[in-house]
Amino acid sequence: MRKVLLLLLLFILLSPALTFAQESTAGSSSATIDYILPYAGILPDSPFYFMKTFRDKVVSFFVTDPKKQAEFDLLQADKRLVAGRYLFTESHPKYSLALDTISKGENYFFFGIENASIAKKQGEDVNGLLDTMLTASLKHKEVLIALEESSPMSYQPIIAGQVKRVEDFTKQVTSLKQKH
Repeated sequence: MRKVLLLLLLFILLSPALTFAQESTAGSSSATIDYILPYAGILPDSPFYFMKTFRDKVVSFFVTDPKKQAEFDLLQADKRLVAGRYLFTESHPKYSLALDTISKGENYFFFGIENASIAKKQGEDVNGLLDTMLTASLKHKEVLIALEESSPMSYQPIIAGQVKRVEDFTKQVTSLKQKH
């Protein structure tokens, strides 16, 4: 019984804001895509990051509606992009960890598109979500291109691969929007 109460208490204390609040990206005056990325929270280089990922997996497990799961996946993709960008641009960059974080975030984006497709097949109205995903994909591309331009040469091909992946996401979302 104690374990259940402890897990419940941890879940409550560590649960994400389900309103998907967003925070401005200060210092990005060159941004051209009007999409506000969320606050990343605890970063992957923190010793407490495992608690965040555990919490996110628990929350994801309990989200059964495909449209809500797609929204959650997009939020996770956005948070990991922001975390990766921060790790990339801090005073002592952690390039490998940043790229791993960004890649995992783009995996979430992929799953979000899949869940949006399932929701659409089930007859849910996902037009607003698809519009958001389309804008998000453009923002992800913008951030990745900026990272690619400012990164050491050895990391540029890896980032270019992520840019290509996000371009594919843009095509997938556009195609999904056009299907009736």
